[in-house]
Amino acid sequence: MTAGSIIVPAIIPLRPPIPGKSKLSIDTNVKIELSTDQKDVEIFYTINGKKPDPFPKVGSERYTMQYFAPFTLPAGKQTVKAMAVSKDGMRESNIGTKIFEVGFVPSREVAPVDDDLGFQEELDHQNTTLNVKRATKNLLLSEKTAWTDMGTMKQTIQKMADMNVSGVTTENQQQLLDS
Repeated sequence: MTAGSIIVPAIIPLRPPIPGKSKLSIDTNVKIELSTDQKDVEIFYTINGKKPDPFPKVGSERYTMQYFAPFTLPAGKQTVKAMAVSKDGMRESNIGTKIFEVGFVPSREVAPVDDDLGFQEELDHQNTTLNVKRATKNLLLSEKTAWTDMGTMKQTIQKMADMNVSGVTTENQQQLLDS
């Protein structure tokens, strides 16, 4: 591969500049964007300070990630290294490096997104279907047989039939009359 024949990707924290703070001092909610003006290239990066390796050997440790969208960094001192490689794999850029001091900040609560396309409704429907399947499976695995369930139901119906309108069973009614 020919190094340097492709533009080095820019490593950009996506936040407005804060007066009095270094632009490399960010928090765990700030996303990092990698970009290049070069067409037909793929960007590879690492966050552990090692050189990105877009074509690792089989069995070697994988620490290089292909860039698809902005990402966040964990708290602490983080070294982001990025390089661009032509889609045919024949040319690559030099490596761009930025070292960020990342402070921990609890993640922001995200307001629910309006569900224009019905994804939430579809998800709820799938959850309901799964719950029905689980309930059916549990009924099929029940230790009671249909006959014992039927016997319990007949006993309950009989007790309800034996009750007076006052809500007292005939046994309790007899005890009240005897006393």
